[in-house]
Amino acid sequence: MGYKIIKEIFEYDEKNERKKTSELKKQVFALYLAYKKKETPLIAKVFTVIVVAYALSPIDLIPDFIPVLGYLDDFILIPMGGCHCIKVNSSRNYGRMQKRSRDKIEK
Repeated sequence: MGYKIIKEIFEYDEKNERKKTSELKKQVFALYLAYKKKETPLIAKVFTVIVVAYALSPIDLIPDFIPVLGYLDDFILIPMGGCHCIKVNSSRNYGRMQKRSRDKIEK
């Protein structure tokens, strides 16, 4: 499973990239909607803020100017954090938020 994800990251296909970008946009919006819900557990909200802050922060655990390792932490930590955010949210709550985000983005 991990090999497949890493392989997809490094493969480039313009049509596939647009599809991945669109799907990522929907997932991030679903996390935002789940964050705004009152039923979402506090730990899920806190972890979502931490992952988004790390993704947007110019400060990295391994600086980007170090060849390969600098970007590798971004390629590994951010997707793992996103997956954990989804896991921490209740599946029923997150499933509803995914449906709402798809409806809002596709309009």
